[in-house]
Amino acid sequence: MGLEVTLIGSKPVGEHPGKAVNLIPPEFINRHFVEEKHEHIDLIYFATSVTDNVIPEHGNDEWAWLSKDELEDPKYSLSETMKLYAKTALTKVNKKS
Repeated sequence: MGLEVTLIGSKPVGEHPGKAVNLIPPEFINRHFVEEKHEHIDLIYFATSVTDNVIPEHGNDEWAWLSKDELEDPKYSLSETMKLYAKTALTKVNKKS
């Protein structure tokens, strides 16, 4: 389901076969409250894919691939945090290619 991706980031150092696997660290960690006693912690990763064909998890999910300029378009109603993540991801991906 979703999209097959390749994570971008620092490769983990050291492997311990059969005991532990070191993971690529997230680019950002975000803690936010949904309700007074209910919080979420998001681990934000950046990735590339060979396709832009997304298979939505839910029928009413909406997807859009945006350029750096389009991130500022008010019709997308993106938070400043989401814009920061997206701009940082685009910069990292462009440096890699």
